[in-house]
Amino acid sequence: MRIFVSAVSSEFRKARDTVAADLRASGNTVRVQSDFRQEADADTLLRKLHDYIRDCEAVVCIIGKRSGACPTSKEAAPFGHILPTGISEASYTQWEFHIAGHFVEAFCDRSVHTR
Repeated sequence: MRIFVSAVSSEFRKARDTVAADLRASGNTVRVQSDFRQEADADTLLRKLHDYIRDCEAVVCIIGKRSGACPTSKEAAPFGHILPTGISEASYTQWEFHIAGHFVEAFCDRSVHTR
């Protein structure tokens, strides 16, 4: 199964990498944002995320309090139709969530876990 794991790195890098490693150990093809590099057919990071998530069978979003960095408005312009009505700007992590919602059948566990 092709899976993308999304999280704000400054908040959940370790958790994201642990989830990704567990999924890989089960034989899945898993990527996280830090896996992406400059590729000829994807001129921006947001395009790379869009293209990879579009073809995933599952996306795991680890959601916290931080939102992370935002793409430029020029980078985001081709994907504006993916954002919900009333939202005109999103961070890369928020884009990952919205792109997943656009292409992947959703299941959402809204459990709140505190220590």
